[in-house]
Amino acid sequence: MSKFKTKSIVIPPFYYIHVKDENSHTYRLEHGPQLFVRKDHESVTTGDRPVQMTTLPIRHYCVIEDPVIRDEASELVLDDNG
Repeated sequence: MSKFKTKSIVIPPFYYIHVKDENSHTYRLEHGPQLFVRKDHESVTTGDRPVQMTTLPIRHYCVIEDPVIRDEASELVLDDNG
């Protein structure tokens, strides 16, 4: 898993990076356009550059099947972070 060594990363529009917080061991998504400044306890885990988002052409759509997990009582199953 490659990590950025620099402290600041330019994220263009429609690109993203995954950031790991080494203190809490959680991941988050940062998306552009922005100048992301990495803190000492963070690492970027998406490789050597921001990743381009998947975009749909005009008048197209996608179908997402089973976006959540449900238990036997049809209640949503949540993790520790909600």
